Amino acid sequence: MIWIHFPVALWAVLISFAGWICPLTYLENWLRIKSEGIGYSKGFIIQYIEPILYPAGLTYYHQVVLGIFVVVLNLAIYGYIFKPIGWLLPKRKKT
Repeated sequence: MIWIHFPVALWAVLISFAGWICPLTYLENWLRIKSEGIGYSKGFIIQYIEPILYPAGLTYYHQVVLGIFVVVLNLAIYGYIFKPIGWLLPKRKKT
């Protein structure tokens, strides 16, 4: 499951912190215009999800802080899960 979750989480972090637009937004806009609909200039998340999830007073600074919290939380969970099997840190030999 980590092989699916980690790349997706990394991509979400990059899009959020760098202010990128998901490539699927361009595809959606192209399909909307082809069907004689109206595209939009913002990303899907900003257009539809952000007004639901983020309150009006949430600043970019708060978004960055929340993003860092999510990254640290994920790293802590991965560390907790994989530490017992020696994934993150190799076992040290006792001397």
